[in-house]
Amino acid sequence: MYYSSYVYSNDVPGIFRMNLSDYTVEKICENGFPAAVHDGCLFYCRTNENDERPYSYTLYRLGKGEDKLLFDADEFIGDGYNYFIDAVQSQDGHLYVKLSSGPYYSNIAEIDTDGNMLKQIYLNTSA
Repeated sequence: MYYSSYVYSNDVPGIFRMNLSDYTVEKICENGFPAAVHDGCLFYCRTNENDERPYSYTLYRLGKGEDKLLFDADEFIGDGYNYFIDAVQSQDGHLYVKLSSGPYYSNIAEIDTDGNMLKQIYLNTSA
């Protein structure tokens, strides 16, 4: 089981893995938030360590023997709107990511387990 900790505003959020057979806990990372479990891997987001805003800018995959950075939200779209990751969801064997930059710029895409865009589902860049 994966979970995150963020109890008080001065806490550093982190991701932990709990073994449900003996209840041992392992810290996976700081400044991270679980996003989705897909294809036996945990997909999670991390915030910029020097930024006080609770936005997630990078997507990682934990599993298959590695902890791998998949993409930075700004680089994923690359149109200069300063995106951050709103949500990652696994549904019906597909993996989706929603990125936004304020209320007017948003992007929903299907991605593969390596963070590559498979299909653009929604793109709104009009103010």
